[in-house]
Amino acid sequence: MQIDIKGKINEKRLAFSNTLLPLFETIVNSIQAIEEESATSTGIIQIDIIRSTQKGLKFDEKEDLPDIIDFVVRDNGVGFNSNNFDSFNYAHSTYKKGGKGVGRFTWLRAFQKAEIESRFKENGEWSLRKFNFEPTKKGIEKHKIESVNTSEERYTIVTLKGLKEDYRKWCNNKAEDIALKIID
Repeated sequence: MQIDIKGKINEKRLAFSNTLLPLFETIVNSIQAIEEESATSTGIIQIDIIRSTQKGLKFDEKEDLPDIIDFVVRDNGVGFNSNNFDSFNYAHSTYKKGGKGVGRFTWLRAFQKAEIESRFKENGEWSLRKFNFEPTKKGIEKHKIESVNTSEERYTIVTLKGLKEDYRKWCNNKAEDIALKIID
């Protein structure tokens, strides 16, 4: 059985009030990837917010900030090894505990695409996998995997790229509220 990714994305609804759900789904994936390897290292998740034209932040006064256009989530979890990549390629995968296997489809409801880069160790060898998840029939585009000689740490970077115009105002308001709560 095959699935048309574009059709699946069109089927999945995402209310404007849930604009940050794709970011939350990405963070949950990072947490699960870290839990897979929790015995060997401290888990780290870094989240960057990319705005259209960042000037500076003034938290003491209300100002109109440039639109949020991208989110970048980096973690040091197990990465997109063979099992995780295969699971990503199946809609409604039951590979991850507690998940429904559809969270990544919310990415493409709100964003133009997701870019994924993952360096991981599997069977004693280091690999670097890169691919895009796009609203095309296949979904996986520009997939490359290569062996790399490295003593550096593993990582996965998921870039949710090109927040769609309809979701921007909702995202800006929600992200600003979250940032102000963190600072207080």
